[in-house]
Amino acid sequence: MQRYLLSKKKTITVVSGILILFGFFTHFTLGNTGMAEGALILASVMGRRRSLFKRCRR
Repeated sequence: MQRYLLSKKKTITVVSGILILFGFFTHFTLGNTGMAEGALILASVMGRRRSLFKRCRR
């Protein structure tokens, strides 16, 4: 699992960035805070998972 996540780190970063942009866009233009919070939470979970495995690497 660690090797897989480390091999896909650029993809995970791009997807997280898109989710963050989508969250802010949804919040400020559409006013939908529920969808914005969901996108931001998902982006932070994805980013945190990658950093956890990166820290455990030997």
